[in-house]
Amino acid sequence: MKSCPKNRHLIHLSQNWSEALKTGLVGSSSEIAEQCGLTSGRVRQIVRLSGIDPRIAGFLTSLKGKAALKGFSETRIRFIVSLPDEKQVSRFEEEFGVRLPS
Repeated sequence: MKSCPKNRHLIHLSQNWSEALKTGLVGSSSEIAEQCGLTSGRVRQIVRLSGIDPRIAGFLTSLKGKAALKGFSETRIRFIVSLPDEKQVSRFEEEFGVRLPS
């Protein structure tokens, strides 16, 4: 099972694991957890990040390096994922002071 690329946002790992679950490459979050040495709860927490709006995911995947990632913490992103789809982009832009392409 893949790990998160160094100096990249956790959204990469979230997308990878989500796709592995959808396609049947792995049977469950417990299987991923066992392969990666995490709890299944932590795996599910990471996979839930894949529910973020694609424009936000695109922005986060474009970030490279510690300086670019600074401030885009998992905790703050997790809150945005919990919002209804139609509110995610506006809240992300407000929270982080960025404008995403339409």
